[in-house]
Amino acid sequence: MQTLQTCVHSGVVRHDPTNHWLRNRSAHLRKGDLTRSSGPLSVLMAMMSFGFASKAYVRDLPDAQEGDLLEPLWVRARDVFFAGAEPGQILTLLDAVERYVSRESKTGSMRKVLAFTLARLAANDLVLLGFGEAAIGTYHWTLAVGVESEVSGRKREATGVLCLDAAEAAPMLAAFNARLELDSPKRGASKLSYRGADGRVLLVTCTSAIALSRR
Repeated sequence: MQTLQTCVHSGVVRHDPTNHWLRNRSAHLRKGDLTRSSGPLSVLMAMMSFGFASKAYVRDLPDAQEGDLLEPLWVRARDVFFAGAEPGQILTLLDAVERYVSRESKTGSMRKVLAFTLARLAANDLVLLGFGEAAIGTYHWTLAVGVESEVSGRKREATGVLCLDAAEAAPMLAAFNARLELDSPKRGASKLSYRGADGRVLLVTCTSAIALSRR
């Protein structure tokens, strides 16, 4: 008998009885909240998932004072305020929080990027996934927060990467609002189906992944 199982990073929706303002609150941010760039928003969602900031704190970042934890990140994010950020720009953003978060990046073939992503998600890391065309510098970023797997007996096969996407509406019932479908199109294809919260499907190429772990 085959079953589908999902495993999602525990910080994406926080349940903390000592902090009522975080209870059942998603780490999702929507494009237009602070910036229209998916890269910085994905980094901020990761910082919230790791427990470094609340949503209220993040939304007040334009008024952050020098010395605030995420103020250096916000200052660097202004350079890509309206545009999609390239991998090098995301790494520069992450330099501002290297005291709190370690990172490892992977580029190359989509097969290698996805294998790296699945391995790091299995280690309870978060992964910034970049979709786009490196040759023309066009990127969209999403935050990979978990894995969907098909289980049959002792066999387990990953069928989807579960994501929080700033371009999609906030998740309502699940901890994620987008799914990268690893089983469609056929294995070896140059593009994969990426399904948003409303069921809309885009064909994407994963060109970059940056794994994040809390220090």
